[in-house]
Amino acid sequence: MKPAGQPGLKAFPAPGQPNPTPAPPPRKPEEDLAFSADQLYGAVVTKDLESLMAFCRPPFFFEGKAISTDAEIRRKWQTSLANQPLESVRYLGMQSFTYDEMVARHGKPPDRLAAWPLKSGVFTVGNLGGHAAIVLWRKSANGSWQAVGFHD
Repeated sequence: MKPAGQPGLKAFPAPGQPNPTPAPPPRKPEEDLAFSADQLYGAVVTKDLESLMAFCRPPFFFEGKAISTDAEIRRKWQTSLANQPLESVRYLGMQSFTYDEMVARHGKPPDRLAAWPLKSGVFTVGNLGGHAAIVLWRKSANGSWQAVGFHD
């Protein structure tokens, strides 16, 4: 019999020791982005302000305007959500694009988005009941995805 550790034999834990549980495979960056985008778009259609705020840090861009404080971002979301009849709107999924992919597929961004740091992140286009909502995302220092701008 071959000793444990040699090819062909599986090492077992010592008696009384639990079997080690393998770690889940690491998530791919695009999976994390998809998860974050799903959460943000879901928060838009349910008007969940606190969940939206978890993804938005200054400077944040609404349409073409840069917003420099958390309080301003909160006010803008409150106003925007209050004016939208979202009760019957469903989030139907999203696609992600680099800047170059976005331009190739949808053309040059409108002039009102000129202030956005367009080439510094990844775009998601969410389908909110047949209406496109665009979010620009960037990785934060801790590795999570943060929304940089929102345009519908």
